[in-house]
Amino acid sequence: MGIFGSIKNFSEEKVRSYGAQYDAFWIFMLVFYLMPPFTWSYWIPGPYPNSWVLGLRGLSLLLGSAIALRKFWPSSLKSYLPLFWHFTLFFWCPFRTIFILLYSAHSKGFSIFGFVGIFLLAVLTDEISYTIILLLGLIITPIFFYCTGGILADFPSTQNFIQALWMIATITFFKWCFFRLQHNQAMEKIKWHQNIANIVAHEIRVPLSSIFLSCKALRSKISEENFSEIKNIQSHIEKLTLQAQITIDMIFFQLGNNIKKDEQDKCSLHECLEVAFLEYPFEKGEREKIQFETKFDISFIANKRLFIHVLFNLIKNALYAIRDSGKGCIFITIDPSLNQLRFKDTAIGLCPNKSKEVFKEFYTTKSNGTGMGLFFCEKTILQMGGSISCTSKKGDFTEFSITFPQLTEKLR
Repeated sequence: MGIFGSIKNFSEEKVRSYGAQYDAFWIFMLVFYLMPPFTWSYWIPGPYPNSWVLGLRGLSLLLGSAIALRKFWPSSLKSYLPLFWHFTLFFWCPFRTIFILLYSAHSKGFSIFGFVGIFLLAVLTDEISYTIILLLGLIITPIFFYCTGGILADFPSTQNFIQALWMIATITFFKWCFFRLQHNQAMEKIKWHQNIANIVAHEIRVPLSSIFLSCKALRSKISEENFSEIKNIQSHIEKLTLQAQITIDMIFFQLGNNIKKDEQDKCSLHECLEVAFLEYPFEKGEREKIQFETKFDISFIANKRLFIHVLFNLIKNALYAIRDSGKGCIFITIDPSLNQLRFKDTAIGLCPNKSKEVFKEFYTTKSNGTGMGLFFCEKTILQMGGSISCTSKKGDFTEFSITFPQLTEKLR
């Protein structure tokens, strides 16, 4: 791949990540930025013949028209549209505006147009493309102006030159600070939706596949009239359907839908744990790795299905760590004096500094993880009015502590 190919790929990547406002650009240019100066060219004298300026504006119109008619381009040329877009912005914003500013002997009117052009460039491009195009314009335009017969002897005064640099520096500062922040926020939203899509695909695919297989088994058992097996398969399908429903509730909750009061009930922690153990899709030998102290119980107000999904996440993460390390067990205890559930696995553990990061959005230590599980757990517990924390020792253990609101009722 040569230099041209690298530049083409760079333009494609920047347009893909930042976008390109093709239609808004050419309409704005045609109405507000191109047609009026055509008439002014005959009224403003300068060292250049009017044909030069009119030629530049005519080429500008052709470039803008090509953008407007991009849907009619041959298929073989459409892949060059991002590169053509950046070239058009270079020609329109820094090159043409700076050239006419030099031609007009630095008149105030054209100075304003020049700064508007630079600001427009900042709006339409990402910060890296903006900087590259602006620098090329500031370097190439004066050279082109001089080499084609322009007179640079009438250089702007020191005051005007400093003012121009100050305006350009201010626009560049806005671009790299405020515009960049807005762009980063937009990219975070895109990343958020991509991760939500990954969650949907990952969480829903498993129960749907199991439902499909269960239905096939149900059909074979019906033909065999094995009604005891049919009952077990029916129960399994109901559990899978409930699991899919919990996942849907989880996704809506993560998208910002708060839990309504009529969706919350008085729950027993002991009962929620028993339901989680019953419904979690353990593989062979995994349930035996969990030791649960049943002496105490705590009651609390919450959406039961979402809280059970919190337990699912803790179980899933602990079992993943045990499989990854090849050792360890899970210990679940209830401390009624602190209204606290402790969930501890003795697998690989985490570095102490990472135990505070596990609840961050998109943070994951798994190769195929989404980084949303523990983020969801913390959000759910906070919604209940409680808190969740993590303590860990590398190579020894990881423990999650869920503290329920102090006003919860304690059961014996």
